[in-house]
Amino acid sequence: MALLPDIIQAGAIELCRPRPETVDDVLKAVESSYPELHHWLSWAQVEPTREWLLGVLEEDQANFEADEHWAFTLRENERGKVAGCVPFILTQRWAL
Repeated sequence: MALLPDIIQAGAIELCRPRPETVDDVLKAVESSYPELHHWLSWAQVEPTREWLLGVLEEDQANFEADEHWAFTLRENERGKVAGCVPFILTQRWAL
């Protein structure tokens, strides 16, 4: 079981655990902001395909479950539209 919850409410948005079945929503978000993304993100130098994004979501889901790192999809609460993604990367494990 993952250390972080599947959904974190954050005002007008919610952070949702990555799921392969959301690939089409994520693809729409990437396609709509690609003109900006490709200037700043190395993975967006070539426009990502649906198959590539599906692989990323599957890998993110496995990493989330294994507590290796956690990526969240940002979804607008009001419209349900994907607005982006954000990673949380564990840099140090704390012994309790």
